[in-house]
Amino acid sequence: MPKITWILSLVFSLSCSYTWACDVCGCSAGGYYLGIMPQQNNNFLGVRYRNSIYDGHGGLVPYGAHDIFQSTELFTRYYLHPRVQLLGFVPFSFNHRMQTDREMKVQGLGDVLFLANYQLWNTARGNNLEGWRHSLFVGGGLKLPTGQFRYTETDATQVNNANFQLGTGSLDYLLSSNYTLRWKGWGLNLEGSVKLNGKNADDYRFGTRISGNGNLFLIRQLSKSLGLMPYAGLYVEKSATDWQRAAEVESTGGSLMAANTGLDFYLNNRWSLGLKYQLPLYQNLGGGHLDAKRRFMAQLLILW
Repeated sequence: MPKITWILSLVFSLSCSYTWACDVCGCSAGGYYLGIMPQQNNNFLGVRYRNSIYDGHGGLVPYGAHDIFQSTELFTRYYLHPRVQLLGFVPFSFNHRMQTDREMKVQGLGDVLFLANYQLWNTARGNNLEGWRHSLFVGGGLKLPTGQFRYTETDATQVNNANFQLGTGSLDYLLSSNYTLRWKGWGLNLEGSVKLNGKNADDYRFGTRISGNGNLFLIRQLSKSLGLMPYAGLYVEKSATDWQRAAEVESTGGSLMAANTGLDFYLNNRWSLGLKYQLPLYQNLGGGHLDAKRRFMAQLLILW
């Protein structure tokens, strides 16, 4: 097998969001998603575009409502130590609702997220892909209330759904883990995250989000300068009910399982282009009043 000049592994999820950009029932309460990243090139700076669609069937989302969530995100990773990495995410969101009688939009800065991850073990160092390799990372982070949360149930000029806001309005916490097993060019990644949401100034608390992701991937070098990695797998997420003023909020929370597929390109060990597509296989969102449609992501990284 030809020697490949970089090692790839899945780092931290997920979901979205940003586990995927938009979690169950919307955008503002989402987790995070980092995706498949190069391992040998310690640091990177990137930009990412995400798009997801939801259709409403009553509850907090009116019949016939068509919600489009888009986000452009700057994100980076920097190694303080061979075992410690810092990550930052700065999203700019564009949310659009279309109904039969009107359209509504919100846009602006979302909630900024900072993470710190620690490598418990890693036998996958170096350029040699022969034999079995595995790695385990654990981490945690804070999501800051930098995105606007302006949710009033009685205001007809606003979308009557807290998830349509640019942020949660609260300080939130994230825990994550990631395990990767490889043999030669093949690999399996298992990752999970838990997002614990705080209470905001409006006494609104989004439900706890739990997500998991599993992907099979294959590393291939097409030439000295160009490599690619296709991958496919399953993504699952579960969200508890939201609370406001010591009462449960109707038509919130739920679960989803989706199929993942994606393809990453690597050029000259310095540039990376990634594409990902996700399609729901099973869902029960917002008490059955919300249907998640396809999700799409594209990202570009510069590595050093």
